[in-house]
Amino acid sequence: MLYKFLEGELYGFINEKGDVVVEPQFLGLLPASEGLIPFYREDGYGFISYDGKISKTFNEFRAFEFFGGMAIIERDGQYGFINKNLDVIVAPQYEGVMNFSDGLALVELDGKKGYINSSGKVQIPIRYEEASTFSEGVAVVGDNEKMGYIDTKGNIVIRPKFHRCSLFSEGLAVFEDGDKYGYIDKRGSVVIPAQFDMAESFVEGLAVVMKNGKLAVINKQGGYVTGFLFDYSLEFSEGRCAVGIDRGGKEVWGYINPSGKPASDFKFENASYYSEGLASVQENNKFGYIDLKGNYKVKPALQMAFDFEYGLGEFLMDDRNGYINKDGRVIFYSKNKVNLEKYTMDKRVLSII
Repeated sequence: MLYKFLEGELYGFINEKGDVVVEPQFLGLLPASEGLIPFYREDGYGFISYDGKISKTFNEFRAFEFFGGMAIIERDGQYGFINKNLDVIVAPQYEGVMNFSDGLALVELDGKKGYINSSGKVQIPIRYEEASTFSEGVAVVGDNEKMGYIDTKGNIVIRPKFHRCSLFSEGLAVFEDGDKYGYIDKRGSVVIPAQFDMAESFVEGLAVVMKNGKLAVINKQGGYVTGFLFDYSLEFSEGRCAVGIDRGGKEVWGYINPSGKPASDFKFENASYYSEGLASVQENNKFGYIDLKGNYKVKPALQMAFDFEYGLGEFLMDDRNGYINKDGRVIFYSKNKVNLEKYTMDKRVLSII
């Protein structure tokens, strides 16, 4: 596996032992997907595989991540797709596209939306005013300000009747009715009536909802796991949910478990999702990592800290990029400082690779 690092303004890669295997040379990277990492350097765009093999570069278009064996390409504001052999399957011709899911990709042409298959052929006519990617076998489509759902053959499975609705997640989707939100199932039946000012998708069987500016957690039956106690929240991950409260204009974060009980102290200035059993938290303006019991595995001493992936967590210390293992041992620390402005901006779109 490869792990990116930044020295100055160029990215390189290390292996799991912290050895540099690809010297810094890339001006930009996108997140890894399906075994490949999109890059940009002075001689053009390309991909690097997880074992460090670098593809040929090209300049005739920009390329993005792979999903469903296809990557979006862009040239002069028009979009198409390539396969993993870097063959152009769909020449740039659409005003907009989204990644393949369930074997289909959303495309837009002349202000209308439809779907193509992996051969580039139109499978569902380009005629909708609004449309989404597919999730759990269905996609949102809309005309005349009403939204419903179709299957991958283009058949209507829930007639357009909603002012707004979301992708399905764990068998349920959010819908809007009169500025309130609730949940429907795949038959279009209301499972949880529209009653919330805001509603998030279900993750790990639980969802965050809002009433009167306060957040609570509900289950799939609409039962309350917590009261409306929180001012901030993430979604559940690995059986934990980061939630925060406002104390005199100051954010204070902690974690709850699926029963709604505290799973850590409420003392953090910032909190993140759990990944591989650890979560990055901020205390006294420094970052560290806690385990699922809320105990520190790495005490707060880092300038910035990010999710663990493939056994390592990326951090920033004294403006230098590094990696730490789950025992708290630093296995890599860059020789030179990063361009902090670039690093911070790139972290908005980059995950650990």
